Amino acid sequence: MQMQVEDEMSPSRKSRKANIRVVSREPQHQVPGLLTEAKSNTPKDELKAQLKERAGEHMCPQGWTFQGGRCYIVSTKPKLTWSAANRTCRERFMGSLASVLSKSDMDWLWDFSGRKPFWIGLNSREAEGWWEWAGGEPVSYTNWRKTPPRSKMKRNRKCVLVWRNAKWQIRDCKRSRAHRFVCSVKL
Repeated sequence: MQMQVEDEMSPSRKSRKANIRVVSREPQHQVPGLLTEAKSNTPKDELKAQLKERAGEHMCPQGWTFQGGRCYIVSTKPKLTWSAANRTCRERFMGSLASVLSKSDMDWLWDFSGRKPFWIGLNSREAEGWWEWAGGEPVSYTNWRKTPPRSKMKRNRKCVLVWRNAKWQIRDCKRSRAHRFVCSVKL
């Protein structure tokens, strides 16, 4: 979309608003639920208002996908560490990294992500062996690649990356390679 702004602001007209006119509107092509760098500038207040306004309709803001009472978005650019992705979901979208509460949730998220690796909200940052979701839900389902999960990492910086065949891998929250991530917001 192209826009032309005619600004009639001068020192004597400070309280006047600018007139905005749409010059042309080109078709926009975007896969539902995929967030790219160009789409990442949604102001917090606008997103919050859209979520609140659409909550009764089970609709999500443009670029988000509704599933099971939540709105989801896959962030593909920029790829981030778990810690940075968690902060982005919290600060930019007032949500959290996705929680996976059942096998059907995992199957849906795996398809939704394009079957590529992504961060989810499961972490063990507080206490060794104590896993929790970034969104606060109880851990009732797991999909570890190896059961029980073993990690050579010291300290409590363990976070979960969904990897091949939707299996979960333990990675360092701050030092692991950057990946895509899925944010969710409850309606």
